Amino acid sequence: MRLAKQLCVSILLLGALSALAQQPPSDPTALSYAAKSVAAMTGNTAVSDATLTGTVNTWMAGSTNDTGTVTLKVKGYGESRVDMQLTLSGALSQIRDASTGVAQGEAITGGTGSQYSYQNCVTDAAWFYALDSAMAVAPNNGIVLSYVGLETLGGESVQHIQSYYYQSGLDPASEAQLQTNSTIDYYLDATTFLPVGENFNMFSGSGTAIPVQVLFLGYQTVQGVTSPQHIQEYINGTLQFDATITSVLVNTGIPLSTFTIPQ
Repeated sequence: MRLAKQLCVSILLLGALSALAQQPPSDPTALSYAAKSVAAMTGNTAVSDATLTGTVNTWMAGSTNDTGTVTLKVKGYGESRVDMQLTLSGALSQIRDASTGVAQGEAITGGTGSQYSYQNCVTDAAWFYALDSAMAVAPNNGIVLSYVGLETLGGESVQHIQSYYYQSGLDPASEAQLQTNSTIDYYLDATTFLPVGENFNMFSGSGTAIPVQVLFLGYQTVQGVTSPQHIQEYINGTLQFDATITSVLVNTGIPLSTFTIPQ
């Protein structure tokens, strides 16, 4: 009898631990709006990768406003690459890669690389292309969605949904920190459901949160996929990146090696 009681207690404890380790459920309303947004962007086209090219109208390098050309590439949820050729600053690349199972990133300027901290690699790799965002893959990949409500952004009605990344096996403090670092707010046009913008934080070396806002403007449909033709990124309220997209190609078979982080 005593052994049976011990077995019952062990089973109950295992069940409780298993329940604690489960990913929190996403809000059905948020998932519904996310699905409508993905459908609005893709139509009936399955997209495995995308390449966007265009002109850089603004790139702030310190206090210097630079211009040039840009190529943005994305493959799935975890891989992205931004390559700019700037008039004053020369070549600049930003790479994000999660193919090894660990999200990582690097900025390369003048051939010199600077690794991103992990806390800056748990938001969208393709911050410039919402079709491959956390919102689009939820509730897979550990993404949890919640519905915030109907709001206005830039004078337009938007549906506001929020995502964060959940990883099982973390202690409560680490889990809370990961949620804070990975939280993204998406704003979807209340009529078309196309993404209007997204907000998240990047973090300084000391852990200070720096707000980032990305705006998606001037959508056009190319190859059956509806993409923004104008992308703006604001960091701490200042316009950092402004690009006009002149070409969008999808499903060209971009090799995974394109997103390899140089060692």
